[in-house]
Amino acid sequence: MKLSAKVIEQQEEPSNGPDIQALFRAHAPHIHALLLRLLGPGADSEADDQTQEVFLLAHKKLEQFDGRNARAWLTSIAVNMAMKSRRSYWFRRLFFGAGRAATVDARADSPEELLAEREACLQLYAMLDMLPARQRAAFILLDIEGLSTEEAAVALRCSPRTIYNCHSQARRALLANHARGATAKLPEKRR
Repeated sequence: MKLSAKVIEQQEEPSNGPDIQALFRAHAPHIHALLLRLLGPGADSEADDQTQEVFLLAHKKLEQFDGRNARAWLTSIAVNMAMKSRRSYWFRRLFFGAGRAATVDARADSPEELLAEREACLQLYAMLDMLPARQRAAFILLDIEGLSTEEAAVALRCSPRTIYNCHSQARRALLANHARGATAKLPEKRR
């Protein structure tokens, strides 16, 4: 992740409320990782750019922030930004091709394990790509990011019940795709 607070530091700080630089230092790694998951394999530079955009938008909207849960507030901005990007993805893919290679951490002990991890990652993202944006976001926030239903509801600006329903629908769809022959490993079901 090649991120810096340089752009943020150049912005004028508001006189009241939280410090945007402190928010950036505390939450940029989480926001970047979340955007990587939401945008899918091969979106490293797009996630870098959108991470910067999240904090620029947060800076502009600092006056609206109630100060209670910065992580959920920033997650909300990031999820909305990623959903907007995913909605326009089909257009970019149509004109510029799908050239998004998978990026998997090189934690594997052998090339075969690395290949298996990469293939599983690609299969999971291929299945996630078939989901509507809100279902995809709910699945990623709950099962991959580990947010609570309430935190995900704040991030997606909807009720916890809506999150529960979107998450359930996403899980059912992913499990159905998995049963049809996909080999991606799914996280354990949350209760």
